[in-house]
Amino acid sequence: MRNLQTMFLLQESEDPHYDLDIAMESIMDGNAYDTHFHMLRLICDELSQIPDEKTPCSFLRFSGIANKKGYKELKKDIQLGRLTLSNPFKFNDPMDPIIKVWIDLQKKDSWDKQDKKLFKAARNALKNLRICCLADPNKLKDKLPLMWSHYADSHRGIAIMYKITDLTLRQHNYDNHLLRLCKVAYRDRKTMSDYITIDNALLAKGDCWSYEAEHRLLYFSTEDNEFKQLNEKTQKEERKDFISLDGFEIEAVYLGTQINPYQESEIRAIAAQRGIQVRKMKYSPSDITHLVFDEN
Repeated sequence: MRNLQTMFLLQESEDPHYDLDIAMESIMDGNAYDTHFHMLRLICDELSQIPDEKTPCSFLRFSGIANKKGYKELKKDIQLGRLTLSNPFKFNDPMDPIIKVWIDLQKKDSWDKQDKKLFKAARNALKNLRICCLADPNKLKDKLPLMWSHYADSHRGIAIMYKITDLTLRQHNYDNHLLRLCKVAYRDRKTMSDYITIDNALLAKGDCWSYEAEHRLLYFSTEDNEFKQLNEKTQKEERKDFISLDGFEIEAVYLGTQINPYQESEIRAIAAQRGIQVRKMKYSPSDITHLVFDEN
């Protein structure tokens, strides 16, 4: 086998992880269950070593509301104080997170069948990862219109302001469950080498995205059943692309300048029930290229 000992480690100099050794041995033994089990443990342990950002802090989550199912769940997030994380393997950007491209390239370039099985096992284990992309409002500044255009359906969506505290994170860190708040690292270049560290795998992006001032909530669980659901139409079991977590404080909801009036009314009513402040964005009277929010 090729030297894959640095796969998913937090530091390149870190000693090989025993779960990775066992996963590799299990692949050679043809034991798919043990391979998956130890790959899950490996990723969970490495993620647990990534330090959290300092809390408390506030972040914006931009969302479009054109999709009926997505809009329904978004209203529940506001109503129940939830935050929903999504499947990173279905992000719009095919190069985000980098781990998607890295695994595919490594599998393609490898001639060894055992290597290919290991990369497949890694990708399967990462199906238990969900990510929520958040923006630091204090660093967006003049880039705010871009965020509304790109991530809130051309100003027709909303942005939810979450306050994240240490307690928020701790309530979802137990047993084999893990929640981390991490800052995205913007890099001018990233070569595709034979190894990848867990922070580069999930948190590195090109410099061209730096305007997003992005942080990420990473949620991982070793329990496969948490990500399964029954399809009501086919009556077959399938994986859930979204995971919703309770216990998040919502400070405010911001409405896009072009939001549908009916949806605006619905969101205002739901927020009022929870005592959540609602602000509608508008163009600044003094500078049409900037956005401000209504005081009403």
